[in-house]
Amino acid sequence: MNIELASQIDEKLLNEVLADEKYEWIRSYDIHIKMFYKYGKYDKNGDLKSPALQKMGKPILLALRIVSSFNRLTDDVDVKILINKDLWEEYSIDERKASLDGILHYLELKTDKIGEPIPISEDNDKVQLKMKHPDFYCEGFNCLAEKYGKNYIPIQEAQAIAGLVKETTNNSKLTTKQKSSKIVKKNEDEKDWDSATDAEDAYREMYEDDKSDEVNLDDIKI
Repeated sequence: MNIELASQIDEKLLNEVLADEKYEWIRSYDIHIKMFYKYGKYDKNGDLKSPALQKMGKPILLALRIVSSFNRLTDDVDVKILINKDLWEEYSIDERKASLDGILHYLELKTDKIGEPIPISEDNDKVQLKMKHPDFYCEGFNCLAEKYGKNYIPIQEAQAIAGLVKETTNNSKLTTKQKSSKIVKKNEDEKDWDSATDAEDAYREMYEDDKSDEVNLDDIKI
């Protein structure tokens, strides 16, 4: 059997992600999400024959499936998240949380012309769901990227995405610096520092903690 229920540890991770206020609508409409591990198929020599999850022939980490309306009425699950267990263990807890957040972002309510949720049946409170299109998507071929360079449209798209990541990262750093400044200012008001250096060290310590999550765009190869 190449599929099984996810562990309680990963279910807890999912619940932490769902606690974000942007997923309040999932809680308010009582949408039940279950996670499953899926394993790839291996040959007799132990070599991977086919990935557990794939898209256009390439292995992917997660997939989201909306359960059929009939099964949603009869079973206690509305959405399934499939996890490529062959890859899952290679990622850190933070990377897993980010990935779960990313896959959940595809889910949204199906609404009518005036923006009201559409029920799946007249005598049930469950609402219809649909998959959202991503904000950006890029695909291409390495051989053509090498041949045409920046004239290859997917390269331009990839560079645009990298620019968006850089802008978002810089904005995030700025916001964190502003928050850190407010914390230091508050502490200065409430405590008599032994010297100005104490306040500077406190600020530097908070800033250095934030740098651990930075993305080094110089390491991104396009």
